[in-house]
Amino acid sequence: MSSITSSMPMEDQVGLLDAVDDLYDGVVVEMKDYMDSDIFIPLLRASLSQWKQQGKKGFWIKLPIQLSNLISPLIQEGFRYHHAEPDYLMLVRWLPNTPDTLPVNATHRVGIGAYVVKDNREVLVVQEKSGGFKGTGLWKLPTGVVNEGEDICKAAIREVKEETGIEAEFLEILAFRQSHQSFCSKSDLFFVCLLRPQSFAIQKQDSEIAAAQWMPIKEYVDQPYNQKHQLFKYVAEICRTKSERDYVGFTAMPMATASGKEIYLLQYYINVLAITNRMRLKDQMVPDSEIEQVGLLDAIDDLYDGVVVEMKQHMDADIFVPLLRASLSQWKQQIDAEFVEILAFRQSHQSFFSKSDLFFVCLLRPISFAIQKQDSEVAAAQWMPIKDYVDQPYHQEHQLFKYVAEICRTKLERDYVGFSAMPMVTASGKKVYLYFNGRDFSKLQSHQSFCSKSDLFFVCLLRPQSFAIQKQDSEIAAAQWMPIKEYVDQPYNQKHQLFKYVAEICRTKSERDYVGFTAMPMATASGKEIYLYFNNRDFQQTL
Repeated sequence: MSSITSSMPMEDQVGLLDAVDDLYDGVVVEMKDYMDSDIFIPLLRASLSQWKQQGKKGFWIKLPIQLSNLISPLIQEGFRYHHAEPDYLMLVRWLPNTPDTLPVNATHRVGIGAYVVKDNREVLVVQEKSGGFKGTGLWKLPTGVVNEGEDICKAAIREVKEETGIEAEFLEILAFRQSHQSFCSKSDLFFVCLLRPQSFAIQKQDSEIAAAQWMPIKEYVDQPYNQKHQLFKYVAEICRTKSERDYVGFTAMPMATASGKEIYLLQYYINVLAITNRMRLKDQMVPDSEIEQVGLLDAIDDLYDGVVVEMKQHMDADIFVPLLRASLSQWKQQIDAEFVEILAFRQSHQSFFSKSDLFFVCLLRPISFAIQKQDSEVAAAQWMPIKDYVDQPYHQEHQLFKYVAEICRTKLERDYVGFSAMPMVTASGKKVYLYFNGRDFSKLQSHQSFCSKSDLFFVCLLRPQSFAIQKQDSEIAAAQWMPIKEYVDQPYNQKHQLFKYVAEICRTKSERDYVGFTAMPMATASGKEIYLYFNNRDFQQTL
């Protein structure tokens, strides 16, 4: 794809427009001084002819406002609008007789919602003076648009300060949703950010905010509008889950690119306390079916988008080989894959046309394996061992590439969970995707209710909601809070194998990654409601 990127100037050429090469075999002309169209058109045509012969691809031309007289001649020479800014218009033309692969203009607008929550479980909410929620009585999170060249994490801090006067510290991104056909028909990304307040006295922005207050989380979540509309309900529940249980989002880590540019890499830090209670199953199972194809081997589909050929009768090689080749040609396709989750993403500024750039690292599961590369853009493609991919010198030398590669390796070797996509419906009926940490988000309560005549002893993890001890005098001689290490290292625990193992499991849970069993409500064949307890994080079922 062609891109506007700083590069070395072309050699001076008589009768050609001054230009620089971009990194994708294109040229960029930036017009600065006034030029009459009678002078411009011959230079343009000579340049087109020369650069076509040289195999150039994209021809970009940047016109300031004072050269608007050249727009019409450029359109007549096959140029088209690409994008406009307050002080210039960018036009472009694809030169070769091949499919146009020039990148489109900026496709998304980016917004934020700020979940600012105090230690006493009150959330900062506002009512707006304008917009779709004006006069509805809805208390909503502070929201706003990310400015050009602004980091998402800094935009959240700024919007909270502007709308409420509250100073806050960015912690992580809890979820985000993507919507299409939004502002000016562009797509829209909206990030729900968690912030920690550094001040508490509200000073609302009179021009935009009708009211602002601290509200108990439960009241915010339980507002009728939130409960009525799916997307608002899920976002509110994710916020509540973050405050009540263990839910981890994407944190921001400052990085340097290979060129030295400072950016943020947003990645999911491993959550060692929570376990998902949902299994992702395919909606439909494709039954085995016989396929009769003229000129192909007789085959049946399997359940994994493959084919099975069972040879039963004798066949000469001169008959078999043409059938085999025809079958391979018919069944071979480009790599098809299924989206699983987003592992990380990075935000960069001053990128394509000086715009900000969001780049998402996505995990996909392949459902075909025969590679057919795109000849126009890809020089080579192959399957490579993960270690070989990660250990390439370029990755090891450059911080951002190294972190992304290590995240990919971590996903496959250890416990790393990203953001999965859940289809949602907005209040207006628009279908969107909400991306969030589905592993840690759960509405199920995990009360242990097992009862049996057999001797079963369950070691359960609980999170305290109060801290003042009042012991049961009839059964308990003493009770206290004790450092984990002292509890584990007691002589009795160290002497007896079972006690030692149980104590070490508890310590492991607190210090490293250990996952227990969560409870999932189930119905037996007779309709009886029970709980199934299992390690749902590490248990994946593929049909």
